[in-house]
Amino acid sequence: MSIVAGVLAGASFLGSKRADKQASEADREADIMAEYQGEINAQQALSDASVNAYNMTRDFGRQSSGNQAMAGAMNKSATGGSAQAIQAEGQRTLDRDVERGYETAEMIGEGERLGVTARRSATESRANARKSSTNTKGLLLASRMFEGV
Repeated sequence: MSIVAGVLAGASFLGSKRADKQASEADREADIMAEYQGEINAQQALSDASVNAYNMTRDFGRQSSGNQAMAGAMNKSATGGSAQAIQAEGQRTLDRDVERGYETAEMIGEGERLGVTARRSATESRANARKSSTNTKGLLLASRMFEGV
C-alpha cells in the first residue's frame, strides 16, 4: 500500500513540476508576443502618421507656391479696382494655405499621440499577460495544496 502511495505522490510531484515548467514557458511566450505586437502597433501608427504628415506638407507646399505665383501674376496684369479685388482674392487664398499648414501640424501632433497610445497599449497588454500567468500559477499552487489534503 505504501509503495502505491509513494508512486502516486511521485507522479503528482512530477506532474506539478511539468505544469510549472509549462506555465513558465507560457508566461515567457506571452511576454514576448505582447512586447512584439505592441512594438509593431507603435511603429505602424508612427509610420502612418509620418507618411500622412509628409504628404499633406508636400501638397500644401505645392499648392501654396502655385497660389502665390498666380496671385503675383494677376496683380501685375490687372489695373484699377479689379487689381485690388484680385489681390484680395490672392490674400484669401494664401490665408487658406496657411490654415492648411496649421492643420498639417495638428495632424503630425495627432500621429505622435497615436504612437504614445500604441506604446501604452503594448505595456498594458504585457501587464495583462503577466497577470494571467500569475493567476495560472496561483491556481496550480492551490490545486497542489488540495492534492496534499
